[in-house]
Amino acid sequence: MEIYGKNFQPPRCPRRNCKAHKGYDNPQQWSKWGTYTKKPSGQCIQRFKCKVCGDTYSRQAFNWDYWLKKPQDLHTLVMSAVGGACNRQVARILGCSSTTVDRQLARVARQAAIFHWSMVEKAAPPTEIEIDGFETFELSQYFPVHFHLSVDKPTQFIWYVTDSP
Repeated sequence: MEIYGKNFQPPRCPRRNCKAHKGYDNPQQWSKWGTYTKKPSGQCIQRFKCKVCGDTYSRQAFNWDYWLKKPQDLHTLVMSAVGGACNRQVARILGCSSTTVDRQLARVARQAAIFHWSMVEKAAPPTEIEIDGFETFELSQYFPVHFHLSVDKPTQFIWYVTDSP
């Protein structure tokens, strides 16, 4: 049986009260600690033990769908939302409630924001910034909203996005 995460090296301890929560100083601060099988899928998951705090955790602790009772199809969720489908329609496609779609989209948005800011920190300083904006409407023409973007012209990297009423 294939072990999910057997080559994975945990970057940090997922426990907030652990001294290694910000990151491990060296690989000897954690060790592999067996496996377990997920009941719904039968997937075998690698477990680890933090030698700093003594707690154990699995590869799943670093997944975006950690703590979800029923993980949804992320690709369908995002592509439907980006394609302009309303949340009720996406809920019908996925076979869940519209509030589940609301929560999942908020979760995906938080992950995207974290990823974007991590890329901003790693990116080289911009050479030529272009600032642009566009106007669209929320609900009706009586509720306009403006989006403003700053983009690095050569790389087309979006540095910042803001909105205003």
